[in-house]
Amino acid sequence: MMFPLTAAALMLVSCSSEPAAPAVAPIDSAEASAAAARLICEAAELAGSTCVASGAIATLGEHTIETAVTVTGFVVVEGRTIGMGSTKQQIPGEVQLTVDVALSLDGTTLLTMPFSHSANEVNLSASRGAVLETLLQRVMVGYGLAVLDAAIGTGAPALAGVGMTVAPAAVEGATIWSAYPMLSGVGLDPSTGSRMAPAVSSMAGALAPYLEGLEVGAHSVAISATLGGAGGPGPCGLLPPVSAAPGSSVSMIRLEGTVVVDGQATGDICTLSEAVSWPLPRGEHALSWQQFFVAKVAAPATE
Repeated sequence: MMFPLTAAALMLVSCSSEPAAPAVAPIDSAEASAAAARLICEAAELAGSTCVASGAIATLGEHTIETAVTVTGFVVVEGRTIGMGSTKQQIPGEVQLTVDVALSLDGTTLLTMPFSHSANEVNLSASRGAVLETLLQRVMVGYGLAVLDAAIGTGAPALAGVGMTVAPAAVEGATIWSAYPMLSGVGLDPSTGSRMAPAVSSMAGALAPYLEGLEVGAHSVAISATLGGAGGPGPCGLLPPVSAAPGSSVSMIRLEGTVVVDGQATGDICTLSEAVSWPLPRGEHALSWQQFFVAKVAAPATE
């Protein structure tokens, strides 16, 4: 038999229900691009340069850096409560963001890459802000710093602003600026990247064979390397810097990767491998290194 709910019962049901999650406005491409331009100017000012952000463009004197952050996915997962009584737990909501990022220096596009990130907060509005900020900071550190230092043109103050000193490399008529090395792998010491300045400098100085025939202007160089993992030594294995005891043997570390110039693969990394002091992977796990450079080819001097 069904009984009608009394007013008190209706009130109890009403009070026990969870409030509806606040609506979270999607992040659109214009907002994301403008945020990227502001972040570039913040980094420029920390590096001692005057920068003005207007919409998707950051202007530094005679140079401009244009950001195009195209939002390809924005998903909001609402938080929920599980359990009852003393076991009750609040599971935070999540905001997921996927974008395509393009960075252009003085009209030349130097970067076009997809990125994704997610943020978990009880407050979904906080997640919305955090997911965009963190994603753009990752783009800035791993890629944008090289573009910014190329725009500044003197030294590498933007890279130095994140604690890494790598002077611009002069290679066959080109000046090369570096971004921060992006390393990942199982058991990797988080401080490994901060110790890679000498290796980054050596890598930049070994880029001459990959820059042949480039026209005057700005160009991008993206290096992707994998060290260790299963299989043989790869196309250009490395001998680890260890001393083998008499009668023992040392296996080569697997090394493979590519060098991409202006979005076009130019071959493997064997040509520059011997010039770089590569970090060693842990055990049998693989280590990944993504390194981005901006190379400016100058016009030949006229007599």
